[in-house]
Amino acid sequence: MKKFLKAAAGVLLAVCLVTGIAGCSEFDLAGEGTAYGVVGSYVGFITVRTDAEGKVTNVIIDEMQTPEHWAEISAFDEADDGDFFAATKPDAKRWAKKIVIGGKVFEAIGTAEGVYPDYRLAEYNNGVGLLEWLRSGLNAKWYVEQMKLGNYGVSKAAGGVNNEYKNPNELSLGDRWLKSKNGYWAPGYGLGWKANIEAIQNYLMQNGFADKGIAVRGEDKVWTINGTATGATINACNEYINLAQIAYGIATTQVSE
Repeated sequence: MKKFLKAAAGVLLAVCLVTGIAGCSEFDLAGEGTAYGVVGSYVGFITVRTDAEGKVTNVIIDEMQTPEHWAEISAFDEADDGDFFAATKPDAKRWAKKIVIGGKVFEAIGTAEGVYPDYRLAEYNNGVGLLEWLRSGLNAKWYVEQMKLGNYGVSKAAGGVNNEYKNPNELSLGDRWLKSKNGYWAPGYGLGWKANIEAIQNYLMQNGFADKGIAVRGEDKVWTINGTATGATINACNEYINLAQIAYGIATTQVSE
């Protein structure tokens, strides 16, 4: 099991940031691992904490939204029309021509009306799209950190960055696009985001990773692993669990060393 966990830690899908907590005896030792990676079309980051025996004591799942959400003109209180692609249909979505994250300029790849264009680093003419770029755990970690610092927005042709977003929940710029903070997918149409995430967290804390299998979705839309219902119905259930497994692998490897 330990060999598998150490191998999982090297998966390029996510990078794990490890910290340790040491008490006054070997029984107080605990491990903690945080993994970053793409989940669906968002950037997930999951922290798993364990005790000295490798038992899961806490799981924290969160996600940062991507420019598909924060680079669209309707997200802003005020915006310069020329910084966004034109649209002939009044209800068509309009995304920014360029965005800035952590001082790096990303330019739109596509220009089809009403279609999310994706973005690539402007310094690379043949660079991959942002979502693909974020599949590197290091890049995903950097993205989350920059977003949390509020270092993002639409690049203005007149100079500077526009990050004057509509903010009904009066969140900080760093929290504005965190799913755990901004009310993403409220309950009503299905369980909602928070209830799904809590179900996955609870499942992992109760069952751990010792006998991990692939989650299978039933007719009731609930995901089940090895005959045990997770309680979650969210589409990306397996992706959350896979990312959590990497974080767990780092946490337990640390404790065993």
